[in-house]
Amino acid sequence: MALREPNAKKHKYSPEDRLFLDANIWLHVFGPQGSSQDQRSKSYSIALKRALNANSNIYIDVLVMSEYLNRSLRYHFDEAGLPGGNFKKYRDTHEYEAAVRAVTSQAKQFLRHCKLVESDFTQCDPMQMMTDFAQTPSDFNDEIIIKLCCRHGFTLMTDDGDFINSGLNILSCNSAYLSRASNFTTNSD
Repeated sequence: MALREPNAKKHKYSPEDRLFLDANIWLHVFGPQGSSQDQRSKSYSIALKRALNANSNIYIDVLVMSEYLNRSLRYHFDEAGLPGGNFKKYRDTHEYEAAVRAVTSQAKQFLRHCKLVESDFTQCDPMQMMTDFAQTPSDFNDEIIIKLCCRHGFTLMTDDGDFINSGLNILSCNSAYLSRASNFTTNSD
């Protein structure tokens, strides 16, 4: 069933919602690159606050957690601008120790609001997934997220345009989703 309001900021959240937030949402809201001046970060912060206030069910899996942590640490690495640009050497620095503390502190803040879910890779047909992956421009983790959301009936909150043809219910502040959703609604009325 399609969402009546796909705009993550305007959606009417409820306790019946089963939301799976993509790593980019957590990065916009809690990540080191998120900023109170950035419009997307503001929009997703509002959406998350509204979902939490409505007692919506929010889920996370190990792939999203890993992507959040790794991308946040890479951001800190890039910002450190250390000579040589070797991430493995960066992990032996005081800058990395500070970055890990900051990133894990932020992750602990949002994990308190999440229900853990398994990615269910053992339930997938890996051969079919390889075929699907080879035929799409998305990354492999996105394919896992699509299968996970379908299997559990999750609505995906994402800013990633790669999910636009996934067939999932999507909440977003990405204008590509919102314009497509409004065209669909207009054309189907």
